[in-house]
Amino acid sequence: MRYFLFIILFVSSIFATVISGNQGKVCVLGGSISVTSGGVSQTVNSGEITFIGKDKAPTKARKIKAGDLEDIEKELNMSSSRKYVYLKFPNMEYKIAKKIRAQLIRKGIKRSDIKLARYGRKTRIVMKQKIPLSSIKRVYPAHYKAALKFYKNPKNKRRTVSYKLTKKQLKIYHKMSVY
Repeated sequence: MRYFLFIILFVSSIFATVISGNQGKVCVLGGSISVTSGGVSQTVNSGEITFIGKDKAPTKARKIKAGDLEDIEKELNMSSSRKYVYLKFPNMEYKIAKKIRAQLIRKGIKRSDIKLARYGRKTRIVMKQKIPLSSIKRVYPAHYKAALKFYKNPKNKRRTVSYKLTKKQLKIYHKMSVY
């Protein structure tokens, strides 16, 4: 059975409900929700789980036990958000490093993931150990495509791609002199 994961946040003026599940179960982590299947509704409160069969009514809600969320966690670990990349930048002038850092932030890489480190008169952009692969799609599209190819191989599933960017590549991607 193909699982469709979803984590939904329902917000009302008084409370929020956080649910997690797939086609076979619904777990409520906070708040409560009414689950309907096969024409029957079941209320599931915080810390409870219900199971759903195809065209069957949901089971009676019960407390979440150890192991109830393992299959959901496994599915989440296989998602594309679990693919990471590590970028290494060359030394450059401080002004240029600041401009490139600003461009990276504007294009979607989190400010907290980028630091500037000084080495004498030169500066290097230092990335957080690893960042989500999806965050480099708009900045370094060729590296993004190469990383997708890398992750297609099942042996690379739990590995992190590392790229050493050159001054020439930075000049092309950021349309400025980095010398």
